[in-house]
Amino acid sequence: MFELWKALEPYKPQEALPVVVGIAMAFLGGEFPLLMAAVEAYRQIGWEPSWKAIQKLYCDAKQVLEKSLEDDKKDDDGDGTPDVLQITQSEYIQRKTMLVLRTLDPQSCTEALEAITCGATAVIAVLKVKFAKVLALGASIGDCLKRPALEYCLPRVKPFLHDDLQKWAEPAVAYLCKVIAITLTWWVQRIISAFHSAIRGGHMAGKGVVQLLHSRGLIQATPDDTYADEIAGYAIAAAGFVWQLSMGFHLAFYYKLLLLPLSITEYTLRWVIAA
Repeated sequence: MFELWKALEPYKPQEALPVVVGIAMAFLGGEFPLLMAAVEAYRQIGWEPSWKAIQKLYCDAKQVLEKSLEDDKKDDDGDGTPDVLQITQSEYIQRKTMLVLRTLDPQSCTEALEAITCGATAVIAVLKVKFAKVLALGASIGDCLKRPALEYCLPRVKPFLHDDLQKWAEPAVAYLCKVIAITLTWWVQRIISAFHSAIRGGHMAGKGVVQLLHSRGLIQATPDDTYADEIAGYAIAAAGFVWQLSMGFHLAFYYKLLLLPLSITEYTLRWVIAA
């Protein structure tokens, strides 16, 4: 993986990353609402320290890789064969582990991991509060619907039940009202999340496109000198939201297979928040 990234470094693939992420947010916000909310929360809360930590870990990983490549060429006994090809697998693992421990700075690694962990913890806390607000709003709407539902639906439901089961009619209708209200509230929140992620993703993609064209020398203007990034951003946002709306905020099965890692992350976030 590191060698592939090193081979692509002259082409600066990281410059296209905002475009790819922005388009994904614009077109997938409704399918992955918690993931999009987590990305936005992470951007506002812990992105700066986490990004510095990731850059630090990436530089450390590159340094370890370079040291490992140098170690692979060592021939201390002078027999013409690298030493790593003359040792057992357990000795090889031990040799590379010691190389990693000698190369890395424990203090900087600890600070980087702490920054990433703190950012992730803050995001989970934000999502829990947001999820709790949706549930509370849905439950409140359900309570408002309960009285008219009991008044108009209960007399029509009881005749279909046996005399011994009629006592369950009232709690069943009340529970059904809450389920319907929470479901509707979740769908409204999903639409809001999709709209927000479309706007946010379109803005990121539009700015990334202009920046990418400028860095390649295709245009002279930067995102600060032109409105082209905003025009492109709103166009991408509108296209993304309309496409999501036409799909009912659900992806086709083959798209879900292609985006399986994102689906796993989304369901993991749901499990963590519900827990």
